[in-house]
Amino acid sequence: MNAFCERYPMPLREELYRFLFGSIEDLKPKADKYFLACSGGLDSMVLMDLFASWASDHQVSAEVLHVNYGLRAEESDGDEAFVIEQAKLRDLKTRVLRVDKATHPLSGIQDWARQIRYDWFATLCDSHNKVVLAHHEDDQVETILMRIVRGSGLSALQGMKCIQGVYWRPLLGLSRTYIQEIAQREKIPHREDSSNAKLDYSRNRIRKLILPNLEEMFPGTGRNLKELAEAGQQWAQFHDRILDDLDEPTDAVAWQNLGFYPASQWILNRMRRENWAKEMSRSWLETVYRGLIEGANTVVQLDPEHQVRLRQGMLTLERVVLPSSPRWQQFAKELKQVGLAALLSEDSRLESVLELDASSEMQDNKGIFSKNVRPPKRSL
Repeated sequence: MNAFCERYPMPLREELYRFLFGSIEDLKPKADKYFLACSGGLDSMVLMDLFASWASDHQVSAEVLHVNYGLRAEESDGDEAFVIEQAKLRDLKTRVLRVDKATHPLSGIQDWARQIRYDWFATLCDSHNKVVLAHHEDDQVETILMRIVRGSGLSALQGMKCIQGVYWRPLLGLSRTYIQEIAQREKIPHREDSSNAKLDYSRNRIRKLILPNLEEMFPGTGRNLKELAEAGQQWAQFHDRILDDLDEPTDAVAWQNLGFYPASQWILNRMRRENWAKEMSRSWLETVYRGLIEGANTVVQLDPEHQVRLRQGMLTLERVVLPSSPRWQQFAKELKQVGLAALLSEDSRLESVLELDASSEMQDNKGIFSKNVRPPKRSL
C-alpha cells in the first residue's frame, strides 16, 4: 500500500481525495467527462462518495454507470435503486444498463458479465471521456495469481494499470482493509452482493480459500504478487523502448530467432501504435507467429473488420471495410458467431455458413461461395 495511505490517523477527507484524483491543475487523467462504474458495493461506493466531492469542488463533469444483470432477481433491482438514490444524493446522474434475462449463459457468468459492461463502457467513451473503476490492491493480487495459473504470457504479469486507455483506477494503491476504514469513518453506505459469498466463481475461491492458504504457508504472498506486477510494468516499459528501436523482422528466420514472446510483444506494440484492434487471444498470436516463421503467404483474420496479411515473413495490418448492405453485415456477424478465424489464402473465398440463424437474411445465399474454406459447425 502507498506510504501516503499508511499514515495514521487517516488523512482528512479533502487531503485523501486530492491524493487519489489530483488537483484541477494536474488531473489524473484529464477528460471532459468521467463515468463512475458503480455496483453499489463497498469499493465502488467509496469511489463514488470521494469522487463526487472532488468533482463538485473542481466543477468536473461526472456521471454514474450501473449494470443490472438481473442475476439475483429482487436483489439486483435493489442494487439498481440504491445506486440511483445514492448518486442523486450526491448530485450525480445515473445511467443504467438492464440486461435481458434471456441472454444469461449457463456457465462463465463472470466472464459474460465483464464482457457486457466493458462493451457498454466502450460505447460511451472516446479520447475525451474516461471510465473510473474501483479496482484496488487486493483485486490486483487476485488478478496476477489468476493470470499465472491460467498460463498467461509475461506481459500479463503487469496486472492492471492505474491509467489504461480510457480506464482509470485511482484506488489501485489502496487495500480492501483501508477502503473499509474509509467507509466506516465517512459513514458511506453500501450493498452486499450475496454472490460474493459463493465459491462457484474462480475469483471468489482465490479470495476466500487459495490466497489465505498461501499467506499462511508463505507470509507476504500478497505483497510479493503486488511487487511482481509493479516489476512487470517497469520491465514492460523498458522492453517497449527496446522494441521501438528494433528493426522489423523481414523474413522467417528473423522471426524465429526473435522467439514467440518478444515477437508477440512487438506485434502488440505495432497494433497499439497504429490504433488497430484491441483484443486478441494468445492462440491468435500463435497462429500469426506460426505463419511468420513458416514464411506463409496468407491472411489471418481476427474478426470481420481486422486481418493480418503475411507475405514470406512480412506483416501488414489491414482493416476490412464491411459492405454497407445489411445482408452482408448479418453474414459477417454470423461468421463471427460460429468462430471463423481461419487462415485464408489470398485467393480463398468464403463458403456460406451451413447453419445460419433461421431469421438470417443470408439464407438465400447458401451455396453461392466456393468451397475453399469450410467453417466449423456451430455446436448446439
